[in-house]
Amino acid sequence: MHLRLPDAGEGGAHLELIEYAGVIEDSAPPAADRAGLRHTAFETGSAEGLAGLRDIIIGNGGGDLGEISEKEIDGLGTVRFVYMTDPEGNIIELLNWRA
Repeated sequence: MHLRLPDAGEGGAHLELIEYAGVIEDSAPPAADRAGLRHTAFETGSAEGLAGLRDIIIGNGGGDLGEISEKEIDGLGTVRFVYMTDPEGNIIELLNWRA
């Protein structure tokens, strides 16, 4: 479920709520489907912006939880994304959509 933030306008900031079929308890390294706060996602303006932001996070002590990937979503387009950790170990997702 996506909840648009007040006054965000079409395509503006929103909160995404996801229910997973199962969760991984106390996993190491952190997993996107663990119990509790899963991750924070940031949408970038371009695929190049996603790769550049990934490099900045790595350069400041963050880490990869996977590779930059793409997935086609029927009716929405193609999303490019990567899951990472920030320097404190919190999971973040960088993503970019194209029609």
